[in-house]
Amino acid sequence: MESLTQLISNYTPIGLDEMKSVKLMKRKDTKYVLPDWLLPNILEKIYDSYKIFEISGTRISRYENLYFDTEDFMFYLKHHQGKLNRHKVRFRKYVDSELCYFEIKFKNNKRMTFKKRIKGEKIDTSINGERENFLTAQTGMNAKSLIPRLWANYSRITLVNKFSPERLTLDLNLNYHLNGMEATFPNLVIAEVKQTKYDRISSPFMRMMKDIRIPENSISKYCLGLTSIFQQLKKNNFKNKFLTLNKILHATPPTTC
Repeated sequence: MESLTQLISNYTPIGLDEMKSVKLMKRKDTKYVLPDWLLPNILEKIYDSYKIFEISGTRISRYENLYFDTEDFMFYLKHHQGKLNRHKVRFRKYVDSELCYFEIKFKNNKRMTFKKRIKGEKIDTSINGERENFLTAQTGMNAKSLIPRLWANYSRITLVNKFSPERLTLDLNLNYHLNGMEATFPNLVIAEVKQTKYDRISSPFMRMMKDIRIPENSISKYCLGLTSIFQQLKKNNFKNKFLTLNKILHATPPTTC
């Protein structure tokens, strides 16, 4: 089996301008959690169906994120309770392109995800000025009610379906930290399929997940990071998700992989 770097070097690249046609700011998200040793085999099998995002010669991009929440973790608890019509608020820096945005994600009661953002120069630990007005317009919330809650950094491979409007992101080397506390998941891959509507038939990746019996798992990177750092947070409703995660983290690759 070729290495991950070799495998992705074989993919046809797609640049930043072309990516604008598949921004998918309104979309249906479908997530999967995988052990990293599965990834080379997957990339080899879906090669003919996807292009890969490349910027400045880089195909594994670095992301830095700072999430905000209330003092009592309102955003997290809404997710834990399974409530829809919920928000995520964050700064995101695309390290390799040096682009930075203040972003607000909203999941409605039909499980559709909407993302809106405004450009900035850097990640800030407070929400003010234009971003404060943007937050209030999108959520009705006062910026003073939100505080930095979690740094989440990882590397991402982004694939674009050649034949239908779909992006597939593969997040690797997850690292979370805040105020000296840290949690890492070096052997975990969180995959996310982004589509205009749920469509497993048109997605080679989703079809492959079904074939190799990897179930959909709507685990949130934000919630995973918070519960790893703040042990006191309620997480009983995530029990099944974390059981699946634990099995993946301790799975042994077959000798044929």
